[in-house]
Amino acid sequence: MLLDGDDVSAATTVQRRARGMGYISEDRHRDGIVLPLALRENAVLGYQQLAPVRRGPWFSRAAAAKAAAEIIAAFDVRGGDPSTRAATLSGGNQQKFIVGRELLRSPRLLLAAHPTRGVDIGAQAAIWSELTAARDRGLATLLVSADLDEILALSDRILVLHRGRIVAELDARGIDAGTVGEYMTGARGGEEAA
Repeated sequence: MLLDGDDVSAATTVQRRARGMGYISEDRHRDGIVLPLALRENAVLGYQQLAPVRRGPWFSRAAAAKAAAEIIAAFDVRGGDPSTRAATLSGGNQQKFIVGRELLRSPRLLLAAHPTRGVDIGAQAAIWSELTAARDRGLATLLVSADLDEILALSDRILVLHRGRIVAELDARGIDAGTVGEYMTGARGGEEAA
């Protein structure tokens, strides 16, 4: 795996994050947020070893609280403040918080795996808007999704996998869900890929 020409295949999560990789997990409760912890701690998950949160051997609660407040304000996360436990937020607000945490770190590359799975239509629209704005600002984003509407709304280029191999590379402009679906199911084998 190369990031800006450098091999980061063996890099640790901390090293990848320090190099500018952001990650939105497909399962927010397993990998994206720690429900019993306050938002201030969740605001720095994956970044707790980096400045300004880490100062020498110390963890800065003030920096974590500031990060949480920024996420809450910038991404319209409702129902809490930095001291609120993540478990008390709705699923959509938890996911907006995770997206905000990753985007406010100004990553150079964002891996977004099913970023709106299990959220309501309002949270989905807000997340799509934020991801589209980040893409338009030049953020390289690798979107992994089984939601064709999400793929078509957020993608510039679509790579379709079928049985573990890429069967099509498509320009997202002008492509429709039916065509993508045909490649996904194997009805088209990739010979027509643009």
